Amino acid sequence: MAASFACIILAAGRSTRFGGDKRQIKSDAGQTLLDLTLKSIPPTFQQRLLVLHPGDEALGATYEKNWHVIYAGMAIHGMGHSIAAAISQIGDCTAALIVLADMPLVLPETYISLQQAAKPDRIVIPFFAKQRGNPVMIGSQFFPQLSELKGDSGARQLMHQHPELVERLDVTDPGVLRDVDTVEELLLIPGFGEMR
Repeated sequence: MAASFACIILAAGRSTRFGGDKRQIKSDAGQTLLDLTLKSIPPTFQQRLLVLHPGDEALGATYEKNWHVIYAGMAIHGMGHSIAAAISQIGDCTAALIVLADMPLVLPETYISLQQAAKPDRIVIPFFAKQRGNPVMIGSQFFPQLSELKGDSGARQLMHQHPELVERLDVTDPGVLRDVDTVEELLLIPGFGEMR
């Protein structure tokens, strides 16, 4: 069977450190932070899932044409619930990429490299300058464990449980280290420097 892949975008966080809904903050060009993250995802993912929280229906409607939108009822209790909600709705595939919605600088080539390195029994983690980054590609063997995640535990829990099955992928993409948790970090993203 040919390899196939799912891409899961975790966009159901509450942005507490940011102090507002960072997903919908617009750049100078009018694109939101979430738009920019989604724009970088190549079309090589057969299953594309966007995880939001209840109350995001208006936001979700803007992406339904290209994404299978999931409203994770327990997302308020942590990232683990968002991952579990998405895993329960994907079909057969080789692996699933877990992407944080606030990482717009990850290059399309990095996503493709992660796909090429994916195996059903491996967890593939990108590294830049010897630092571990995101997103993380998780093989289908681990889906049953992902479907049971709760609280704020994500793929890191699997890495600790199965260190022998973790593969490091060295990339030349500093974007794998750049997420946006604060306004100060957002202002470092190209196109957001004029925000006040």
